[in-house]
Amino acid sequence: FYLVTSERAAWVEKVIWLHDQRREVPLSSILSVNISSTQMQRLFGYGDVIIRTYTGNIPMRNAAHPEVLLDLIAECQELAKMRAKQTDKENINQAIRSRLGLGGETSPMAEEDDFIDLDMEGGLQLTETITPLQEFINLFRARYELNGVITYRKHIFILFRNSWFLWLFFVLLLVSFFARMVQLIPFPSLGTLAILIGINILALAYAFADWANDRFQITDKQVIDLDRKPFGRESKRSALLENILSLDYRRENIFQRIFDFGTVAINVGDIQLDFEHVAQPMNVQNEIFERYNTAIKENEQAESRRRRDDMVEFLAAYHEENNEGVAPLEGDETQQL
Repeated sequence: FYLVTSERAAWVEKVIWLHDQRREVPLSSILSVNISSTQMQRLFGYGDVIIRTYTGNIPMRNAAHPEVLLDLIAECQELAKMRAKQTDKENINQAIRSRLGLGGETSPMAEEDDFIDLDMEGGLQLTETITPLQEFINLFRARYELNGVITYRKHIFILFRNSWFLWLFFVLLLVSFFARMVQLIPFPSLGTLAILIGINILALAYAFADWANDRFQITDKQVIDLDRKPFGRESKRSALLENILSLDYRRENIFQRIFDFGTVAINVGDIQLDFEHVAQPMNVQNEIFERYNTAIKENEQAESRRRRDDMVEFLAAYHEENNEGVAPLEGDETQQL
């Protein structure tokens, strides 16, 4: 099915127990909307609505009344632009009246939210803000938020998938160790079994650290993909929220549907960031979109304030210049130099 809201358009596909995918795009990122239909489709009043974006097309296939859907998308885009222009105009008028001392009612400009950057230690290394105690508490959380930074880990199912054979081997070693202690089996020796158990525990610790070190973060400015191997290579990929062109999520098999995890794909120009195997991918997608909207509105308000301030200063200078150039009326006192 397809969704059109005041802020985005989305395509959702679900195959029960097998497949689940959702792709959405902000209305501001839509380049054009086209209709494609065959003679049979036109006869029965349905067709394909193709939304073209910077990263490709989003097809809304076999949609009933495609002309209505196209007009709805265009209307939502136009309403969003009109609201932004009206707010900008009111803010400019209020700023001019305030600068010239004309008074007037408070406009939406006075109600704008103040956006405050997060004060984090260690600059852009966001993980340094997490203390060891907080890290221990959050070890098994699929999602947690700290200092305004939302952090996701891969689903616990991925940890089990990558280490189940180690747990099985660990249980077999423990059973063999106790069986050897009571002399149910003649070999191997207790020392050998103890060494194997120690190696197995280290392997389990490595698997857990490898799972825990893969993190996906959303800040107020960017999305971040952190990959780090224990005692190995570390990579960090990031993109500004305002540069996001589209968001997709997919759950590709029955296990992902049962345990509710999947991959959220973030398209940014010619690159793509994948939040792989995160729990509740639809919620992750929505949280990214909310942060994206906040970043876009913040940038628009900053740009609006800059234009408004420039215009107000120009008009104030013009007003002062005109006042200085006005000749005194007859009967007014003049100051003799």
